[in-house]
Amino acid sequence: MDSSRVTELKVGIITFAGIALLVLGLMWGKQQSLGKGEYRVSMHFPNSAGLVSGDPVSVNGVTKGRVADLVIDSTGVLVHASLDPDVQLRTDATATIMMLELMSGKKIEIQPGQNGASFAKNQVLYGTTAWDIPSAIASLGLLSGDISSVIHRLDTLLATANSVMADSQMIHSIRLTITNLSETVAMTKSFIAENKADMTAVITNVKELLLEIKDFTEKNRPTLEHALHSADKTLTDVDGTITHADSTLATVDRILADLKNNNSAASKFLYDKQFSARLDSTLNDADKLFQFILTNGVNINVRLGTRP
Repeated sequence: MDSSRVTELKVGIITFAGIALLVLGLMWGKQQSLGKGEYRVSMHFPNSAGLVSGDPVSVNGVTKGRVADLVIDSTGVLVHASLDPDVQLRTDATATIMMLELMSGKKIEIQPGQNGASFAKNQVLYGTTAWDIPSAIASLGLLSGDISSVIHRLDTLLATANSVMADSQMIHSIRLTITNLSETVAMTKSFIAENKADMTAVITNVKELLLEIKDFTEKNRPTLEHALHSADKTLTDVDGTITHADSTLATVDRILADLKNNNSAASKFLYDKQFSARLDSTLNDADKLFQFILTNGVNINVRLGTRP
């Protein structure tokens, strides 16, 4: 073998070794290794917040896996990650996307949980996105328009306040109102101070009156209870009287209905117009007869004791 072939072979071996060392170094740097027995876990987040494949997954602050891939769906991002086999997740586990460094880089922080059953490998762990500086800057940019509007309104308010304060008449009115209020408060305090003794006496008299009423009530409780019982009995009797009166009125109504609806003389006398007309005619005829008798007399031919 000539020297050129030996040189090429050495170069090839060195190149292959360099490539192998580079791959191993990358795998070590990414905390990955072959034949490690990792298992796959699925996590769902509202958004990725800048998370990319290969970002670390920490469990209680210790790097225990890597992000494999991200899939966008209708409600957020589904993240698949590989975890070391010694990580045991529970059903109360939590996952949060947070900053890896101060201004760049992301990671997933998992709290494995303590209670509940073991987390099944086919389950999805629903996580949240932590608030960080880039997110705050982005939100601040979205709010800049609102902040400008608020500042403009505040400036308008201050200008209005300045114009009000520059109005001498308004200032005079405000000062006068404050002066009147101060005088009213002073008069109230003076009135209370001057009449404190009288007010105290009134309060004392009211207390004594209440005590006397209470004492009177306690002493005359049996009499009051008897009076209340009598009043209750009287109301009961009145109730009975009203009920009896209602019954009597119902009977009268029934009698009037019978008079109106049957064919008795009283009913005809009250309600039958033809009967009333005939009765009126009869009375007129009787009146004429009486008048005739009074005027002309009556010729009575009576035979007593013999036959004709």
